[in-house]
Amino acid sequence: MKKYIYISLMALVAIVACSKEEKASVNTPEKTLKTFTALTDTDLTKTSLSESFGIVWSKDDDVTVFPGANAAGVKFDVTSTAREGLEATLSGSCGDSDVYYALSPAQAEATITGGVITASLETNQGVAAGSFGSTANLSVARSTDKTSMQFKNVGAIVGITVGNKDITGLKLETIDGEALSGTADINATSGEVTSKSGENYVQMSGSLAQGSTYYFVVLPGTYDGGFRVTLFKSEQFATFTKAGTPIERNGNLNLGTFTGSKWKNNFTPGEAVTIQGAGAAEAGQSVVWVGETDYFKTFKIGSDTRSDIADYTSEGVGYNYEIFTRLTGGEKFYFQGANGAIFTLTNDGTAVKQIANSSSSAYTVPGSTTDIYRIRMVFPSGTAEVKKIDYVRFSEWAVTGQDLEYIGNGTWYYSGIALKRGSNDWDNRYKFNVRFSDGSNQFYGRMNEGGNPTYGVTAASYFYVQPSTDDDRWEPCFKFPTMYENNVNRYYGDVTLYLNNDNTHYTHEITNILDSENLADLTAGDNLFIKGSGANEAGQKFAYNSSFSGTDEDAIKAPVGYDYEIFTQLTKEAPVFFEDGNGNKFTMNAALNALTKIALASNANNCAWENGVYRIRIKSSDLSASVIKLNSIEYMFCPTPESKGSATYDENGVWVFSAMQIPWNVVDWSWDHYKDTRYNFKFTYEDSSSNTTYQYFGNTGDDSLHEETSGDHYNIQPVSSGQWSGNFKAPYSITDDAAKDVTWTVANIRCDIKVYLNATNAQGAYTHTWEKK
Repeated sequence: MKKYIYISLMALVAIVACSKEEKASVNTPEKTLKTFTALTDTDLTKTSLSESFGIVWSKDDDVTVFPGANAAGVKFDVTSTAREGLEATLSGSCGDSDVYYALSPAQAEATITGGVITASLETNQGVAAGSFGSTANLSVARSTDKTSMQFKNVGAIVGITVGNKDITGLKLETIDGEALSGTADINATSGEVTSKSGENYVQMSGSLAQGSTYYFVVLPGTYDGGFRVTLFKSEQFATFTKAGTPIERNGNLNLGTFTGSKWKNNFTPGEAVTIQGAGAAEAGQSVVWVGETDYFKTFKIGSDTRSDIADYTSEGVGYNYEIFTRLTGGEKFYFQGANGAIFTLTNDGTAVKQIANSSSSAYTVPGSTTDIYRIRMVFPSGTAEVKKIDYVRFSEWAVTGQDLEYIGNGTWYYSGIALKRGSNDWDNRYKFNVRFSDGSNQFYGRMNEGGNPTYGVTAASYFYVQPSTDDDRWEPCFKFPTMYENNVNRYYGDVTLYLNNDNTHYTHEITNILDSENLADLTAGDNLFIKGSGANEAGQKFAYNSSFSGTDEDAIKAPVGYDYEIFTQLTKEAPVFFEDGNGNKFTMNAALNALTKIALASNANNCAWENGVYRIRIKSSDLSASVIKLNSIEYMFCPTPESKGSATYDENGVWVFSAMQIPWNVVDWSWDHYKDTRYNFKFTYEDSSSNTTYQYFGNTGDDSLHEETSGDHYNIQPVSSGQWSGNFKAPYSITDDAAKDVTWTVANIRCDIKVYLNATNAQGAYTHTWEKK
């Protein structure tokens, strides 16, 4: 029958008055210097154990005090001890409260909510013969009378006696996976753990003496599945199992003496290995065993042996394990074999070494971000190489290729890659290029000879990939199926590259193949919208077949002939595509003078060389197009003519002249005195070569009108620049002039003018509005 020693923890805390000098130096309206005297009973367990399992305070101890049930914690230090460590004086500054809570040892990350303290119990605990690690044990306290505070242990201690010499590590773990360490929510009144999560083990590493007992502090639990105890001895280990038993809060369980006699080698090359630890952003991912003689092989073309292709054989580097994975900067990681072996990399990442437990991990991931890496290693000991990856590219012959997206666990993917770029079978090849941050490349191509595959029929091994140290344009490339030959930019597919253990080999696949010949054309009159990450106003609608008179220069239909137009804001070098009401998609070609039909949004190109507002015109009949950047819109006072101000872009093809000062002239002809308020708008454009052009927009109807009885008086279209024709006159409501024959001038009127060059304004045409300020 197991024997338990139940231990309670009580500290009587009295607030001692401070000296005047102390108060003068540290007191503030929010915080007061306080000194607590912690008194202990003989049955206490705290920072370390006495022979009677009593508490022993140390000057190295500290405590977190919470002045309230939801307050921030404040660190208090042990400034002195008495009565052989059974009494301690704690000092620190905190706010006044009706109730105080405390946590020992202090934890900066600990919090309290409604009197429940959230704190951590260490997984990696210190080595102390006859005791436990100095920061391992947790205890909590609550005080309402401000003069005493009774601490209660949160966990329990489990003792293990070492029966061998030269032991370098000790590990206790639950077989059923219940947490022994990690984060716990603790009722500060009772000391009970209300919830817990974390690791199913606790461990310590260092020199452990034969015959000495070492204690782990663990979270309470039932642990019906039992325990596994592991002794580590250099690069060997011995394991033992113990039947399950409940561990109560404040309990002391001694599991007995463990003496290893059948020491096992920790690792056998070829066994399963995973990456673990805080630095492993994809912890649990399998490391690929590439030590088989035929995993990668020397490629042969006739009698020519291409030894540079294999990279893993006797002609190559010779690594037997490899992983492509995400790593988190500033953190450590380790590798664990199926038999329990734990490995780390040396500080410089150039070699593998075995360690007793994960707390001894040496290698720290560079930087502070999470990035993708390739790690090559020789287990159980040997060389290693760590390389950060900039990109993985689907590289087609004679073209730049497409960068694939990393989707996790050594897998890259891209939806809708153009599968055929060339015009004959000589161009019908591709492979994969892994680019590293040091500027080097690793190419991956096929393992065997062969012609064009038939998807779904050709053996899966045809799609296996292996590394090459040579960027040969012919070998070891893959070939597309014969169906793609002489069909430039016709076929699209989803490409997935697997550099992991998910398949029997590094491999790839091309799925969801689409024939672009089946894509629909743009039908004149259908709705057309701009979309994509490069479209700042994604979803904005194109104007179609505007009601321009069609006889003036650069009108939208004649003589130019474009029937779709949009003014919109774009982001530099970001994808943009155009989608009609039926879901058909188009993107701009590289020359920015025509649209190309695409199957998927991921095939979109960019069409902006700078951030800014652009005018895009499209002809539905042949998909010809025009892209130009709009730099400014100016209000032109026509009798001179001269600019009176520039508009600011608002959104969705709308510009605003804010608080515009409206000019006029009083002219004196022999037949009349006349107030002249004519104006139009000057558009300034710039192409990708920084060449500047101009275009004027003016009246589409009768330019003699001042009245506001007809909304189409404000509609605008491209016009020639002239003193008399194609201009507007300011409305009477703005000039406050109901008669034409005034002979005096008045102060200029300030107005807001909005110019609408879009398909969604109420007039159904390009137009503008006035608002007197």
